[in-house]
Amino acid sequence: MKGTLLLADAIAGHPDQTFSLVRGGITVCFSEKEDDINFEGSILARVVAAPGDTGKHDFGLKFVDLDGKVIGKDVSGHFEVKDGSGIVQLVVRMKLKIPKFGKYTFTFSVDRRELDTWPLEAQPFPKVR
Repeated sequence: MKGTLLLADAIAGHPDQTFSLVRGGITVCFSEKEDDINFEGSILARVVAAPGDTGKHDFGLKFVDLDGKVIGKDVSGHFEVKDGSGIVQLVVRMKLKIPKFGKYTFTFSVDRRELDTWPLEAQPFPKVR
């Protein structure tokens, strides 16, 4: 089983195992004030299952700082791989309150095994000269 994360402004999964997105690949969010950093968007966790992956699986998605402290609420749930293989797409819409400027990471796991990570850095708006 392989997993991939992708962060975007908006993501929609489709029944034919494709997805549509707006402004994908986000790795930086900006704020004027360090005490008012908010991110609103979607993250796609795309799982490619092999024939041996048939059955039910647990997943987890968390957002952590460099010290491993979880920011916000973990997202967890279940999905099922039918017929021996295929693609499962999990789309999570979120609003995050980020505590301070710095580097953070989304971590995606299936059955307690980490499959992928996605970075997000909170920065002040660049100064205009």
